[in-house]
Amino acid sequence: MKEIRVLIIEDDPMVIDINRKVVQDIPGFTVVGTARSGTEGLEAINQYKPNLVILDIFMPQLNGLEFLKEMRKNGQDMDVIMVTASQDPLYLKEGMRYGVVDYLIKPFRLDRLKASLENYLNMARRLHGKKSISQEDIDSMVKKTKVEEDIPKGLSLYTLNIIKEFIKEKKQSFTADEIADNLGLARVTARRYLEYLVMTQEVEISLEYGSIGRPVKKYKEKA
Repeated sequence: MKEIRVLIIEDDPMVIDINRKVVQDIPGFTVVGTARSGTEGLEAINQYKPNLVILDIFMPQLNGLEFLKEMRKNGQDMDVIMVTASQDPLYLKEGMRYGVVDYLIKPFRLDRLKASLENYLNMARRLHGKKSISQEDIDSMVKKTKVEEDIPKGLSLYTLNIIKEFIKEKKQSFTADEIADNLGLARVTARRYLEYLVMTQEVEISLEYGSIGRPVKKYKEKA
């Protein structure tokens, strides 16, 4: 799958720089352009052809909702993560009506934006090349977005999701060394993530005894 092309539409240059860094730090995304108003944004989507737009609401010339309506009227179907300082539910309803995939209220934690992007990447990967889709795929894509504070310090939600995907596809039991070798992780790192998944009861552990030496820990997705 190609990198996801992201356009940031935001009138505050400092916020643009911060959001750009968050996006660029996640493998699988690239920022193709920025715009400082809704009017510039309409020109930018034609120029850069993004897959995803991070869109502020309150901007000069053409606000985010007006931009979104105009974009849809023009038949442009790129996905949108909407950002606003307003807590008015009418903005949320209007955004959802025009296909917003997530909605962030300022000031938000940067790991909340990161989690939103990682969930979007997970959705894009699940849909890529699919000719049909299962209920399991849908349930995975619409699950609640979790931020980094929901998992132990030192663990990454992005890495955790990759490990979960590997486990889901692996039908038989496996060792921490196997998952480390397959995903390019340090073995101690793989063990930390697996211990966390055992604690959350998403993975079960068993001991395999050989003729000599210590028993080997085997992991498997919990039924």
